[in-house]
Amino acid sequence: MMAEFHRRVTTTLRTLTFVTAIMAGLATAFLLMGHPRVALAAVILILFAQIISIETLRAFAVLQSREPRR
Repeated sequence: MMAEFHRRVTTTLRTLTFVTAIMAGLATAFLLMGHPRVALAAVILILFAQIISIETLRAFAVLQSREPRR
């Protein structure tokens, strides 16, 4: 069970990191094209994705610490 959960957490974190990288690229592109409001919206989405990533990692660490060692 824990191995499956670990795989899901890893997949979630990788996906959020990938989405963050794409959003950073879009924010840079929109800023260079002269659309600062759209770039700011992309940066806000990056922050939300990072917060979700941190909370996912924190919750996983709490569950990992509660599991008895073998």
